[in-house]
Amino acid sequence: MSRHHRQISHVIRRSVPVALVLALAAQPGIALAQDAQAAASTAPAADETPMQDIVVVGTAGGGSRRQDAAFAVTTVDAKAIAQLAPASTAEVLRLVPGVSTESSGGQNGANIFVRGYPSGGDAEYVTIESQGVPIFPPPTLSFLENSQLIRIDETLKRVEAVRGGTGALFSSGQPGLTINFVQREGTQDFGGLLKLSGTTFGELRADGYVSGPLGKDTTFMVGGYYAAGHGLRDPQFTAEKGGQITANIHHDFDRGSLTVYGRYLNDHGQWLLTAPVVQNGDKISAYPGFDARKDTLAGNETRLGVLNDGTRVDLADGRGANIVNLGGNFD
Repeated sequence: MSRHHRQISHVIRRSVPVALVLALAAQPGIALAQDAQAAASTAPAADETPMQDIVVVGTAGGGSRRQDAAFAVTTVDAKAIAQLAPASTAEVLRLVPGVSTESSGGQNGANIFVRGYPSGGDAEYVTIESQGVPIFPPPTLSFLENSQLIRIDETLKRVEAVRGGTGALFSSGQPGLTINFVQREGTQDFGGLLKLSGTTFGELRADGYVSGPLGKDTTFMVGGYYAAGHGLRDPQFTAEKGGQITANIHHDFDRGSLTVYGRYLNDHGQWLLTAPVVQNGDKISAYPGFDARKDTLAGNETRLGVLNDGTRVDLADGRGANIVNLGGNFD
């Protein structure tokens, strides 16, 4: 793999020379956002790279500041994500200009639309990446858009988005929107975080991470979350449950770095659609006894069922993902 063959746009700290990036994962890809010096920094903040220092690089020796790029580059740090408090992974994309999301089905199965690209649903022109590698190469299958294959938690350092322009180079020929989730990495200072939270609709959640040194030039980070509850619309049983754990080890060489990482996601939630309504010609009105703003068709009476092939179904199992991602980046 030659330098010229793989020298495509990626985001780096200004002081780091442009390097060949090899993404060692199930699906080859290029690191959209890598900070080769992050592990050596002693700053504990999640946003270690000042926004004005992010440079979009196209060719060796070239590049321009993020603000001066001729295409849309958006960087969302952990602080901005916390302030937004997205109910699903897809909702963080509401901070990306030219992108709209519709997540009325819950934390899974959102519709993501990119300005200028016609779509009837799912996320046809959106690729979701972790550490610069597509989590699942096809942008969407029926009711499987890629944002439901990763969750937002305290192990996330920032989210980066490239819309249009050179975005097709970042992923599997994606012309619309490429989103990269950049993991937090450890520093030479040992530290961590534990956070407990609850909601007015009864969900309890624990988030946390721990990071620190494994040696002079080696650091680690491990963290994740677990949550359980009935969900925003109470179906009379625990419909939202599961968690995610992410870990990585980063090592700095004299000229370069190596990061290996893994993530296990097993999280399921209630599928909130559809809601019954009454249609009379071109007029839509509420279905008697059903409030489309807060009610759900799921309940103890409808929880258990049998499909035509004899398979038993329990709606408490929810809809979600059980997936393992392993990979690495070599700069």
